[in-house]
Amino acid sequence: LFSGKNPFCFYNSLFVCFVSCNFYHYSFRIVMGVKHIHTFSEFAAELEAAKEKLLVAAFFTEKNQACQDLAPVLENLSNRHEEVKFCKISITEGKTIANSYNIRNAPVCLFFYNAHKIDSVDGGNPQVVTEKVKEWMNTVKIKKVPKPSVGGFMDLTEYVDSDYECLNESDKHTIADCLEDNDLKYLESDCDEQLILHIPFRVPVKLCYIAIKTHGDNGPKEVKLFNNQMYSMGFDELTAIDAVQTLQFTPEQLAKGEPIALRPVKFSSINSVQIFVVNNQDDSRKTRIHSLKLYGSLKEHLNMGNFKRVSGRVGEAH
Repeated sequence: LFSGKNPFCFYNSLFVCFVSCNFYHYSFRIVMGVKHIHTFSEFAAELEAAKEKLLVAAFFTEKNQACQDLAPVLENLSNRHEEVKFCKISITEGKTIANSYNIRNAPVCLFFYNAHKIDSVDGGNPQVVTEKVKEWMNTVKIKKVPKPSVGGFMDLTEYVDSDYECLNESDKHTIADCLEDNDLKYLESDCDEQLILHIPFRVPVKLCYIAIKTHGDNGPKEVKLFNNQMYSMGFDELTAIDAVQTLQFTPEQLAKGEPIALRPVKFSSINSVQIFVVNNQDDSRKTRIHSLKLYGSLKEHLNMGNFKRVSGRVGEAH
């Protein structure tokens, strides 16, 4: 064909090569575009696939002008930066995903790294979104992204449903105070030292660690855990049944907020957990919890082929 004896075939071959190259180039650009996510399982898979890449998830509605203005900006960014993954989620079609992150209006862009949400920005200003993408790209490159994980598992606070409650909490120091990252706030008991914290999740989770931090001597001592209760049970009810797991905290563990491992089989599919604080360290009338952290993974992330038992830590009673 390229001997020079058949010029038509020669130029025809060049044309075919040109078209083929452009086709593959165009196809590559399509692959690197903004992926449309429809279900929570798809989103969980996208988080898993992103691994150590920055993932930008844009939540949108079909007829919103601001969403329409943002769309080409995200497409352009996705084609220019292959080191960043982009996806889009309709807040109506992907209602489960949107509810998981308390998103009610669009457009909103969430930023993820290692399957953990690290930032969010109002998508109504495309320029701000562009700058935020570049900012996090640079942060990821120099490995300065905060790592809130414990044992490879993420902080599940952002997946806690707003219907959480606590029995015998003080009016001034409620359960909401210990779920915030603020050392000046704390949960405190009211009538006596006992507390029952009912914590539901928006999506099923695998619960692996619990960490309680307290400043002072009146932190929890004996803590009983119950999972997937249909409703928030009272003190008499929980006292009458066996706990899924009972923990004995030491003052040193509370001072550091040391994560304590939970039985993996017992907490592998959790919709809610109840935490019964039986007593405190100094037998005083008031119990305080400055910080409560629950670590684990989303149920959709689980690969049972890689399931490993997590050993217990000091202070765990069976």
